[in-house]
Amino acid sequence: MSITANLKKTYYYCKKNGITDTYYALRERLYARTSPLYMAGYDYVPVSEEELQRQRKVDFNYAPKISILVPMYETKPEFACAMMDSVLAQTYSNWELILADASK
Repeated sequence: MSITANLKKTYYYCKKNGITDTYYALRERLYARTSPLYMAGYDYVPVSEEELQRQRKVDFNYAPKISILVPMYETKPEFACAMMDSVLAQTYSNWELILADASK
């Protein structure tokens, strides 16, 4: 992406979200590019199906219920489905998913 395109994108982000949010977004992106994981060329390696099955069989002595609260406002269905699929794919089983109407 060219510098001009990046500047335009930053301008429109600032116009939509304000100077403070733009500052933090820029800082986060610049920091990410200098982090050791980024510099080392870290790539995500998916876990094998065997490891997932092993994790699902683990019996914890203490297994608190984890509540996942997701505020939703005009969320595109494909994003909501992807989020729910991600939660359903977790190997820890004692959780609840709470979808909250954030339009009010």
